[in-house]
Amino acid sequence: MTESFSVYLEIIRVFATLLVFIGHTSSLYTPLSDIRPGIGRQGVIFFFVLSGYVISWCANEKESELRQFITNRAARIYSVALPAIILSFTVSLILYLANRSDFPYQLKRLWNYLPIYLSFTGDFWTLSETPPNDFPYWSLDYEVWYYVMFGLFFYLKARWRIYLTIFIALVIGPYITSMFPLWLFGSFIYFKGKNLRISKITAKLLFFVSTISYLYIAISNTDIHINDYNIFLNIHIIHWTPKYFLGDYVVGLLVVINFISASKIEFIIKKQLSFLIKKIASYSFSCYLFHIPILALVSTFIGKSDSIIVFIMEIFVIIFSVIFFAKFTEHKKALYRSFINNVFAKIKYAFSSNGNQ
Repeated sequence: MTESFSVYLEIIRVFATLLVFIGHTSSLYTPLSDIRPGIGRQGVIFFFVLSGYVISWCANEKESELRQFITNRAARIYSVALPAIILSFTVSLILYLANRSDFPYQLKRLWNYLPIYLSFTGDFWTLSETPPNDFPYWSLDYEVWYYVMFGLFFYLKARWRIYLTIFIALVIGPYITSMFPLWLFGSFIYFKGKNLRISKITAKLLFFVSTISYLYIAISNTDIHINDYNIFLNIHIIHWTPKYFLGDYVVGLLVVINFISASKIEFIIKKQLSFLIKKIASYSFSCYLFHIPILALVSTFIGKSDSIIVFIMEIFVIIFSVIFFAKFTEHKKALYRSFINNVFAKIKYAFSSNGNQ
């Protein structure tokens, strides 16, 4: 991966985060409350393709063993997912104690729902469970199982790995599996994109066309209109209605074309700007999982306003809260990595000790 393309992917990470953030926080300001629906979901599609590329690069270039892969993925996910669950429960309790909401049913049966959140099984088949006041958590139920399927297929060399992957796909169900090709698009770009021979002129043309096409779709709601045809994809045997299926894939294919063309272009980005982009991107995961619980507090106690001043103040509260939490979560994933490595070491020692007895 060239430095130029690496920075470009960080720009995409920031852009996708902004799509999600704007799509949700626009409800705080009356003039923006009618902003196009589904713009946050487009950000998730960007994340899926981006993740497929980055995880494939990490596995092939940096993580030579399955243990390394598991450790890094678990540290990355749990460093933010665990605090996000705690934050969502805390916010829900605050709203309940302030008589602003009912007592969350998840806390009544914590022993039942907490394992679902920690195992990222909330979207298996007909399930639809996310921590209270943190619905963006749903995409982790997809993302984590894409890691599992990719990791097993990439690191295991036995022929039965294919059957194992198919088995996992059947276990997690059609909703999660239906989006897996979008993630694999990113993986394809990494493994095969480097072999695609595209002239610089063609690459720039494809980059321009894919960018303009996406912007047109985002503004015109074309992907939403395309979703009207999803009724033809309804599989009555398992009652599966892929509500966003076609629209997601239209956006995803444009992202693929954009990434392939961008990888062939040498962007000129100054070091100072590159540093700033990477710094902002380092808060993206925290922003994605923390902004909704914080938004729930802000919207409940301050609410929607016609004042741009109030709206800006609310946005700053959310942003600074995310930055504060990120300092102790996303930016501390090395501590999680160390803990997981220690667990692996103890397990290995326990097995080796038993074997020597």
